[in-house]
Amino acid sequence: MRPNVDISWSIHGRVKDFADDNDVSLTEAYEQLLDAGLVSLEHRE
Repeated sequence: MRPNVDISWSIHGRVKDFADDNDVSLTEAYEQLLDAGLVSLEHRE
């Protein structure tokens, strides 16, 4: 089940730009960015 979260339009716009720049779907862009962010958080010192 996917969570229902509110995402600001400015962040959504940045994700959409990322998707366009990398020729991926919006869903794939969100998945890639969320995964990268979680990995980054796990490796913080």
